[in-house]
Formats: sequence, structure tokens, C-alpha cells
Amino acid sequence: MSKILLTGGKGFIGKYLQEELKEYDVYVYDLVDGNDIRDKYKLDDLFNKEKFDTVINLAARAGVSIGEEYYEEFFSTNCIGLKNLIDLCKKHKAKLVHYSSSSAIKAKSIYGITKLVGEKMIQNSDIDYVIIRPFTVIGENGRKEMVLLKWLGQYKRGEKITFNGDGTSFRGYTHVKDLVRGTVMALKLSRELINLGGDQKITLEELWNIFKELYPKAEREVLPYPSFDEPGELADTSRAREALGWKPESDIKQVIKNIWK
Repeated sequence: MSKILLTGGKGFIGKYLQEELKEYDVYVYDLVDGNDIRDKYKLDDLFNKEKFDTVINLAARAGVSIGEEYYEEFFSTNCIGLKNLIDLCKKHKAKLVHYSSSSAIKAKSIYGITKLVGEKMIQNSDIDYVIIRPFTVIGENGRKEMVLLKWLGQYKRGEKITFNGDGTSFRGYTHVKDLVRGTVMALKLSRELINLGGDQKITLEELWNIFKELYPKAEREVLPYPSFDEPGELADTSRAREALGWKPESDIKQVIKNIWK
């Protein structure tokens, strides 16, 4: 059985991925336990002891707007930390599944830049890899700064909902369970880049209408759309369908309602 190092395994996506990997031998390495992928010496010692076959890297600083403020933290974790893993995979002959890329590579954000740098470092390395590029992942216990939980938090505090732009921006939201299912399926691939994303295009105005159905008293404050964010994201999942037989199975609008309820 393959022995897997799962970095960032106690975060939002990591917890779901652990469940999907329950039939594998998994070692969870996470910042909440004091384990930082920027500590190359500590990681090297761990590789020596555990003899990993595969590394799934979820350890990253995430969030488009947060990255604009805390750019040093984003570059050091998402680029230098990843370089440590690449070097150690090469040294110890492990396969790297770089899962923590992002659809945000198309944006002008610091976060997107760090993810693009990460992809290029992996593709230019000599290691065996699979790059997973997820698109706007949602689910219960997701990141609080993302739109679904941000709006819910604002409403519960009696605040107006921050609504960026004219409502025409859109996303192909991806249920976290669909994402982790595709990630495990992709363990069999080699030197591939796979988009995993929802196939239902939902505009911000449509999202607002769903929210208003559940919370009719909600009011919104219209703000300019951030210049560093991508106004539209919908994944081309043709390669995932061809190579893995993967497709999103969740009714994403129902998932959104369940989260907000």
C-alpha cells in the first residue's frame, strides 16, 4: 500500500480528503500541529523516517484578497515551502501530487501568482507529479472569508451584505466532496494537470437571489469589483472526464442552500 504524506491535512479540504483516503496509509502534516513545510530540515528528517511514496500538498496560504495584504506569508509558504517538498520528493524518490494549485492563476492577485509559480516549478522539475487545479471549492466548514460564509456571517451580525460589482461575475462552484473524489482518482496519473470544477455557471446576482429566498430581510451594499480578482471562472473538465471518468455529481445550488440553512 502506498504511504502518503498529506500536508495541510487538517484544513477545510484536508479533513474531507482524509476520509476519502481512509484505505491508504496516510501521515498528516499540518501547521496547527507546529509542522510547517517551510522547515526543510524537519521535513527531510520526516522523509528519512517514514519513506513516503506519495506527497499530496494541501499546505498553502489561500484567499485572493488576503494575499494582497499578507504577500510575504503567501510567497514563503506557497513558493518556498513547495520548493522544499519538490526537492525532498526528488531526493527521496517520492511522487508529488500538487493539489493546492488554484483556478486563481488566471487572476492578477498575489495568491494567483504564487500558485502559477508553484505549477511552473513542479512542471520544470524531474519528479513525477499530478497538478490538481480546483475551482471555487465550497462545503460545510469552509473558509470564513469566502462569499458563502462571509455573507452568512454578515447577516447574522446584522450587517449589510457586501456585493462586489454589477452581479454578472460568475463561478462554477465545486462541492468539496466532488473535489476530493477526483483527487484520489488522479493518484493513478503521471505528469498531468487536471481541472476539477463544477459545471453549473452561477452569477453573483443568482447567488444573491438564492440568499434572499432564505433570508428575505437581507440588504446589500454594492462595492466595486476587485481589480485583482477574476470576474468569471468555469472549469474545462474535459481532461478529468477523459482520463478519470470524473464529473461533478453534486446539485450545487442545493449544496449552497444547505450551507446557508
